[in-house]
Amino acid sequence: RFDEALVICDRALALRPADPEAHYYRGNALRGLGRPAEAVASYDRALALRPAFAEALNNRGNALQSLDRLDEALASYDQSLALRPEHADTLNSRGAALQRLQRLDEALVSFDRALALRPAYAGALFNRGIVLHELNRLDEALASYDQALVLQPDYPEALNNRGNTLQGMDRPEEALASFDRALALRPGFAGALNNRGNTMQSLKRPAEALASFDRALALEPDDPATLNNRGNSLESLDRPAEALASVDRALALRPEYADALNNR
Repeated sequence: RFDEALVICDRALALRPADPEAHYYRGNALRGLGRPAEAVASYDRALALRPAFAEALNNRGNALQSLDRLDEALASYDQSLALRPEHADTLNSRGAALQRLQRLDEALVSFDRALALRPAYAGALFNRGIVLHELNRLDEALASYDQALVLQPDYPEALNNRGNTLQGMDRPEEALASFDRALALRPGFAGALNNRGNTMQSLKRPAEALASFDRALALEPDDPATLNNRGNSLESLDRPAEALASVDRALALRPEYADALNNR
């Protein structure tokens, strides 16, 4: 109930403006309301009053990461970890920032540190799987996703990424089963529908691939990757004019899209 939380924090700060806890909780409410830039300002005020406020530094990093200010987020996590070196959530968030910065080996170290502290941490296992996939260590990525799913079977993101890993290992039937499990949990998962379409395409089932891409586009009409993939299916179905129209829509959204230019 973030709106109400924000009102209460503002009332508290009207009575006691120099309360770092109230600024911190105000930042949390703003993050919950999808207002990360304002949340950063609240965390900054909390930290001006209490510089060694590890929780505020951690959550400030999360808000900065949602703003794509990744270097600043990483600095905030590192300051938090200087105060609390053995905090698994901060290590996990730090690893996510490093992964997005393409500092993959460092990200993996951060996730492994988080898992050494909390072995049954499904989120860190999921994030670790992302990095291992990007490092082309697909067997290890698959194992990481499988461990996450043992802990949290209803984890559609892990099932989706597991499917991508299986597809990369040339195991399309298993990939398809993983995407279908993700979609059973979250029918409106556009990313899983797109990935399922790619797997159908690799299985030479373009009509089913097209249906999957169309379902994804009903949810996210302006996704260039899905539009491009849809063009591939239409081409396989000998519908080149429609394929061209789909790829052209992708390029209108992302003009420097090399795969779509190639497919066009």
